[in-house]
This record gives sequence, C-alpha cells and structure tokens, in this order.
Amino acid sequence: MMFRIKVLIHFVILLVSQTHATIKYKVQSVDCNSKVSLECENGTTKKFSAVAWYKMVSGKDIFLVRMEKGQRVENYSNDTRMTLSKNKSLIISTVTPKDSGLYQCKIYASVGGANAISGVNLTIRECVETTLVTTFMTSVTAVTHSLTSPQLQVDLHDVLPVTWSIGVFLVVVVCKIALSLIAIKVRTMCASASVNA
Repeated sequence: MMFRIKVLIHFVILLVSQTHATIKYKVQSVDCNSKVSLECENGTTKKFSAVAWYKMVSGKDIFLVRMEKGQRVENYSNDTRMTLSKNKSLIISTVTPKDSGLYQCKIYASVGGANAISGVNLTIRECVETTLVTTFMTSVTAVTHSLTSPQLQVDLHDVLPVTWSIGVFLVVVVCKIALSLIAIKVRTMCASASVNA
C-alpha cells in the first residue's frame, strides 16, 4: 500500500513538473541485435529519490523500469532485456527495430532538489537475415563444386549415341508427318476427281 502511495505521489509530481518541461532528445542509432545503453542526463547525481524510464508510444508514456534510491530495479515492462546501470542509463540487450522510438529518463529529486527529464530518440537499423545469406552462399558453393567435380565430366563418346538417337527420331517424325500430309492431299484429289467424273 505504501508503495502505491509513493507511485501516486511521483505521478502527481511528474504531471506538475511535466507541464512546462521541454525535452531535448539525444539522437542515437545502433545496429539490430546489439546491446544499447541510453544515457540518462544528470544520472550521476546522488540527490534523487527515484529514477524511471518511459517509452513514448502514441503520445503516451509507457512505464519501463524504475528504481528508488537504495532499492533494486523494478521492471514494469516484463521485458527481461531491460535493466538500469549504476549511472541510471537504460540498458537494452538484443535490440530490434520495434525498440526504435522516444525514451525519457525522469529523475525525481530528493527534498530541496529539482526533478530532471532527459530523452533519447533511438533508431535501430533493420535486421539482416544472416541465415538466409549463409544458406544461399552455401548453395552456390555446392553447385559450383558439383559443376567442377570430376564425376560430372562426361566423355563425348558417351553422349554421341544419345544425340544420334534423338536426331534419327526427329527425322522419322518429320517423314511421317510429310507422308501423312501427302496421303491426305492425294486422297482429296482423288475424291474431287471422282465427284467431277
């Protein structure tokens, strides 16, 4: 119950402090499947009561991780890839393009201090399927190897009888067609001669 009250108080403080805050987003681009560290400006300060990271999605803050001073990191996103470093940077391991977006680090000050908000505009470059490229290259290598293999070398004397067989077959087919056409022509001429006589 006490924790919920603390979260509610921090939320109200956040709303009040957020109304006039202008956030400058640091641009950060990384490769797909790499580990990224999003720096929280003013993260080295010792005078804080809590730090929280949010991701902006459709204009709304999505709560990711939070740590109160002296406490363990609480992960609200249920994403085991996210954690906080000692300097309050958000660490995301094995990033994908869907991790791209606007992230905000909010440091809630201890009594007498000022809250701080910083942001990172994270861009993840597209993933390249290395397995597909590797499979293609392996296939090309196998085909190249099989074409130069001594087992594939064929003697011309082995191919020659097949070539002659196909040639003779084609000559017989052409002759049959020609004889059939001649027979049809002769028959129609005979039929027309008998009709005229």
